[in-house]
Amino acid sequence: MLTLGNYEVHQPSPPPAQFSSSTVSSEISGDLLFRPLGDRKGMGRRSKVRKLGEGPETYPQPFVSDPKLEDPNQGRGRSVYLAVCRRDWSASQPYCPLYKVDVVSSGESSPRGGKTRVAKLRTDVGGKTFVPLQSRWIVGVGGDPGGTIIYDTNKRRVIRGPQLVAAKQRPAVAAVGYRVYALSSSPNYIADPDFVPWFEILDLKDAVITEKVDGSLSLDGCSWKRLPSPLCFPGKLTPMGYINPPLISVRSYVVVGHYILVSLNPPTSGTYAFDTEEHEWHKVNKEHLPFVGSATPHGHSGCIFLGLSRENGPVSAYCIRVSASSSPSSSVSTEAELSHKGGALKLSFNVLSVKSKGHEEVDAMSGHYLTSLDLEHFSTLTFELDNRKHNKIYDDTVRKLVPGKLFAKLITYQIENPEILEEVLNEEMPEVAISSQLDQHFKISSDFGFSNPPITFSLSIYK
Repeated sequence: MLTLGNYEVHQPSPPPAQFSSSTVSSEISGDLLFRPLGDRKGMGRRSKVRKLGEGPETYPQPFVSDPKLEDPNQGRGRSVYLAVCRRDWSASQPYCPLYKVDVVSSGESSPRGGKTRVAKLRTDVGGKTFVPLQSRWIVGVGGDPGGTIIYDTNKRRVIRGPQLVAAKQRPAVAAVGYRVYALSSSPNYIADPDFVPWFEILDLKDAVITEKVDGSLSLDGCSWKRLPSPLCFPGKLTPMGYINPPLISVRSYVVVGHYILVSLNPPTSGTYAFDTEEHEWHKVNKEHLPFVGSATPHGHSGCIFLGLSRENGPVSAYCIRVSASSSPSSSVSTEAELSHKGGALKLSFNVLSVKSKGHEEVDAMSGHYLTSLDLEHFSTLTFELDNRKHNKIYDDTVRKLVPGKLFAKLITYQIENPEILEEVLNEEMPEVAISSQLDQHFKISSDFGFSNPPITFSLSIYK
């Protein structure tokens, strides 16, 4: 509800979750397609997507078979997934290809073209934010209209989820257990996208996967629900404030334990914490988080993260802790208190620089994605369009030549001293040393060219 002077504006109740009926087909290496087996309706119908070596899937089936049996760290290696945005406005059913790149270890040679197209995402990928869930699923949220799409990396299938209550363009998205949270990155006070509610939750624990008549998969038994907005998002506006509303945007965010920490622009707005157990916001009475964008978890401790100290800036490591008691701090540690039932919580973070043997920083560049692999490795993905004239294609919609290829490079860094990441609260703060790096090069072609940005995300998942 927004209050305008003496008037109250009530947001109408959200409509029931809508599910798209567009066909979603998955493919794996070698262009092997799985198609519907028969055209029978109802429960128990064969699925068009199944895992190699297994029998046909039957639906409906639970999204989470048994939460206690799920192992988020199963497998030995990691794969990096990335989605490519194509310029295919003229296509009747546009899609964005999803690629998988197996990360090469230090003992292997560096291959070229080591990518596999695993799925077609028929959705507005460019307006979505993607996060890994339980190191198995890739969940995309946002766009206009604000839909949800899920890729199951184990069973190689695409599942459509429910619509957001309010559309959100590139929201801040976080996963805690089997719950997905979406916060408007820049709240709008007039209309969608990014109108109220600004903060929503989707609980997938009891969701059920069903198969539609056209063979596509969707989620039932779950829907997005509104949550209280951050304390700094105004719930009431005067008529003058409605004409000239405050400009607020999310600067950085991270999940630490069961808290979602959010810093805003301008940086003087400080940091807020959302308790996912109590569903309450708390104000942190100190400065903003020391990185921009979303920090990626590193290792299994739950308090070590990698992030960028500034836009397109160097990679740094961070130890972030939220606790009910004071913890040791150093000259580069900042602590703040926030109100909590029965006492005060302490938020502390330490910053470690990441440098090569030549003491050079690991810099980010435009078109740069950072992802953690394990405690000893992390990777960056960079890309650039091929602007050579002989590799361009003619686009009738804009009547000009556009790039039809892009070159991508996945760089895997090996950390020489990973043990210091477990001892970052000592008074002496050593550097995180990079002992080696391994480059993997590949190219991606599109008959329609590419949208901006050409690659919308890069996430690592256990194989």
